[in-house]
Amino acid sequence: MVTAAIGMALLIVGGFVLFLALRSTPAEAPGPSTAGLAAGYSLFADQASTITQTVAALVDGVPITDAAWRTATLVDATMSELTHHPAPTADATLERLIDEVILVQAAGLQDTAPTPAEVDGRMAALEGRWGLNEAQLEAALQKKGLTLQALTERVSRLLQVDQATQILAARYPDVEAWLAQARQTAKIMRHPSEQAAGGTTVANLPIAPWPGVRAPDLDLPDLAGKQTRLSELRGRPVLLNFWATWCPPCQDELPVLQAAHQQYADRLVVMGIDLEESKETVAAFLAGRGITYPILLDPNGQITNGLYQVQGLPTSIFIRPDGVVSARHVGPLTATDIDRYLTALLTQSSAAR
Repeated sequence: MVTAAIGMALLIVGGFVLFLALRSTPAEAPGPSTAGLAAGYSLFADQASTITQTVAALVDGVPITDAAWRTATLVDATMSELTHHPAPTADATLERLIDEVILVQAAGLQDTAPTPAEVDGRMAALEGRWGLNEAQLEAALQKKGLTLQALTERVSRLLQVDQATQILAARYPDVEAWLAQARQTAKIMRHPSEQAAGGTTVANLPIAPWPGVRAPDLDLPDLAGKQTRLSELRGRPVLLNFWATWCPPCQDELPVLQAAHQQYADRLVVMGIDLEESKETVAAFLAGRGITYPILLDPNGQITNGLYQVQGLPTSIFIRPDGVVSARHVGPLTATDIDRYLTALLTQSSAAR
């Protein structure tokens, strides 16, 4: 069994106060994950809910988004103030998040999560340990621009990490030493967008569906049965739009994509990728809608859910002519969005030459 002291060391200062509090009661086995497409698709129904996803780090292809990094940094700062400890730096928090990914992946817990009851129990334990009620805790978080949900999600993640640490402790006599070695062999890329912009050779970039690295290749059939391979479009900017006929915001977005296909025909390849529907269903839905850009079919979701890690529909991926992902947008695109992303894409492409 890993001691609380080792658990603290594993997480590298950034969340040590929170993690020690979590270790005060035995961890229970996590339940099924409720995150991602496997448990229900997230729909982004309006422009206010859209997100431009950027990545702070990639760990063996697993992303740590800038939003997750920023939130974790602010949660750490809030908890440090409440417990009168120095706040970790943002860089220290990022390194801890990298450790979390390595631990969870190695333990095989990436598709599991603690139950709501487990998280609520730990939240209550934290409030009791710190002598705070929920209103006081929420007020402290609000000063950092956070909600109580942000802390709840971090607690859930740290419970997952705690479970991973216990699993790995049964395999390795010194988990801390194992983690140090795992860091040496893991493919870790910090701030990939900056590295790509800084002149890193494209061939040396990892493959992942996130800005700053090479887009995964795909090979899917269109409605006529013709195969389309992404790598064969190298030399032209590409917009991949992941969607489904049953998704209302996806339906609303179709005219915008069609307009972009017509307006930028000589500058941008627009392709839709339908998720887990038959060609008959998709063809019947599109009949009479005037959609002329290619629609590809992902009948088993391996490209959408697996290779491109889509967690909400619609999701759009902008890819440079050299195959590097320029931007990732979750939610319906507007004409202004497309123009903005295309301008940035072309600027990046010119700088990369």
